[in-house]
Amino acid sequence: LGPLKGHTEPVNCVLWSLDGTQLFSADHTIRCWNSDTGESVGEPWKGHTDSVTSFSLSPDGTKLASASWDLTVRFWDARSGDPIDQPLQHDEAVHAVTFSPSGEFVASGGSDNKTVRIWDVENVEQEGTSMEHEKGQFGLAVTRDGKRILSGGRDKRIKVWDVETHELIEEWESHTNWIFCIAVVLWSLDGSQLFSPSVDHTIRCWNSDTGESIGEPWKGHTDGVNCLSLSPDGTKLVSASRDKTVRFWDSVDLTAKPLTTISGHEDTIRGIAYLPGGTRIATCSRDKTVRIWAVENGEQERTSMEHEGGLYGFAVTRDGKRILSGGEDKRIMVWDVETHELIEEWESHTNWICIIQMIEYLPGGTRIVSCSNDKTVRIWDAENGEQERTSMEHECRVYGLAVTRDGKRILSGGEDKRIRVWDVETHELIEEWGKPVSCVLWSHDGGRLFSASFDHTIRSWDSNTGTSMGGPWTGHTAEIFSISLSPDSTTLASASRDKTVRFWGACSGDPIE
Repeated sequence: LGPLKGHTEPVNCVLWSLDGTQLFSADHTIRCWNSDTGESVGEPWKGHTDSVTSFSLSPDGTKLASASWDLTVRFWDARSGDPIDQPLQHDEAVHAVTFSPSGEFVASGGSDNKTVRIWDVENVEQEGTSMEHEKGQFGLAVTRDGKRILSGGRDKRIKVWDVETHELIEEWESHTNWIFCIAVVLWSLDGSQLFSPSVDHTIRCWNSDTGESIGEPWKGHTDGVNCLSLSPDGTKLVSASRDKTVRFWDSVDLTAKPLTTISGHEDTIRGIAYLPGGTRIATCSRDKTVRIWAVENGEQERTSMEHEGGLYGFAVTRDGKRILSGGEDKRIMVWDVETHELIEEWESHTNWICIIQMIEYLPGGTRIVSCSNDKTVRIWDAENGEQERTSMEHECRVYGLAVTRDGKRILSGGEDKRIRVWDVETHELIEEWGKPVSCVLWSHDGGRLFSASFDHTIRSWDSNTGTSMGGPWTGHTAEIFSISLSPDSTTLASASRDKTVRFWGACSGDPIE
């Protein structure tokens, strides 16, 4: 297959269709690709006037919501690419957007005006008042029951907001540096805990009901934690960091030390994910490689899959057979997971491919939630683009968000170093968790949340109470950038700036050596 040309600006995000047959990518336009042939499906979707920062498909796969630096959130027909209604307006660039589990509203967050906002999808109106942080936000999430929103950022706190009232329910002062992204923060499988990563090098576990930290921060990474992943069985949490390592933690016993550390990458690890089965993980790094590792012994499989430039994001297909990676070389490469051979190469960009990620609609598919540089989290009606109630506000830029599996809460985080939990219906702040978090990961059952921080630790939290489950998982010596949970939920892998990948018991937080 020859190279495919399409985008003319930097590509910031990539998203699979629900059935895996199509791939969406965005610069200031959005393009749809046939994932088997690499051919462009239709013309570019035009409407945004600046880079698209994130997008999300509705639960039924019929609508796509996009957030952009042009201060807007837009809705599209996922099949035709036609715009739906008018764009939703923020005061500043919108960094993240996500639907509530029911799809009735969307939440969005901003970086500059520090707010999280909820928008009614049907009426395309903001619900209630904005929910505010003291500093800019980096991320947010909606709980699975749709009742709360969690947001975090530069103020080092995770705030929990009530979706209906928009009141701040709780505030969790968790990490000692920024909370970068809650989109990569995990719920435990039962939803009782939440894990969040941070640039403070740590991961924290929270009780999702109380917002209290469970135990001490998980320490081990030596640099900021970029992302987290929970094993399918919820027993292990994996984190990836700027320290060039992946670390595994026990997410059941919540031991604050990494179980295992994987080293091998020569630069920051930007992404990490468990492959189906839970026996292998895949990572991508700024060292220009994608690598697959055996969870049991930490050994690398076969040869590295190489790009000509540093990598900033990757995605694994739902069947686990292919990996898509992108970065500085302006190409999206498709790799065979078993042979590591390059299947396709899509030369569709003229600048860096910054991130490949998936953003979920709120349950029901009628609403999405977004976060922005304007410091707000907002919920939008996917049908007419109107904001629900008022915005949920942070004090600083919001860089990430996540929705709980029941669609009742949103978690957001960013520059204000807090993860805030918002109620999806009232837009009230339910909880706020305080220290800077770089990434957060829900357990598969939603009972726990894993968080990684710039304090080099990983923490496990009870997602119902917000209390920390055990002490911080220590082992990394630099910021943790990414964490991932194995399919069986027994092991957590973390990647850090300390140049290592570490494995941890997802339940205990103990490092897996």
